[in-house]
Parts: sequence; C-alpha cells; structure tokens
Amino acid sequence: ISRQQLEQPLRLVTINHYLAKNLKSVVRNNLSVFKAAENDIPVNIDYVLQAKTLRDFDIRFTVPMFGYGTWQNYYELASVKRRLAHIKIPYLALNAGEIGRAV
Repeated sequence: ISRQQLEQPLRLVTINHYLAKNLKSVVRNNLSVFKAAENDIPVNIDYVLQAKTLRDFDIRFTVPMFGYGTWQNYYELASVKRRLAHIKIPYLALNAGEIGRAV
C-alpha cells in the first residue's frame, strides 16, 4: 500500500490509524528510555504520543529522530523504488508493510 493509498478516507480510518497506534505503543512501552534521554533526543515524546496518523508520527518522531529534515525527504529516501533498477536477479521486496512486489 502506498503512502497515497494509506491517506484515502477509508484506509485513513483503518490501516493508517492502526499503524500510528502501534508505533505509539512501541514508544509508550519504552517511555522510561525516552524520558531518561529527553534532553539528548530531538523529539517531544508527549507530542509524538498525540499523533493520529502515520504521517503525524513520522513528522513528530521518525523525521527529527533520524535527521531526515522533512517527511517528504524521509518517504523518498526510505522508498525501495530508487533501488529497483539496480537489482539483477528475481526478488521479493517487502517495505514498511507494503504488499510485496516480485520482479
């Protein structure tokens, strides 16, 4: 499922919110670690935990934590599409919960 598909109304309510909820769960389960490092990490954990969608989570956590600058830059750099032309043997690619693509 592409980013654009995840942001369609029905998927936004179902899959997108589910993914955001699970990512926030990972943060919540490690809250003591994040709170202990609060002054050393570039994110506001309370703000992260208010994310409603996957993009909200990425903007609030993934982008600043890993230095991507913008969510657009993160999505472009994390995408497998730039690497497809360089693969010379049959493969199955699974990327961030997307449906696999065989070539």
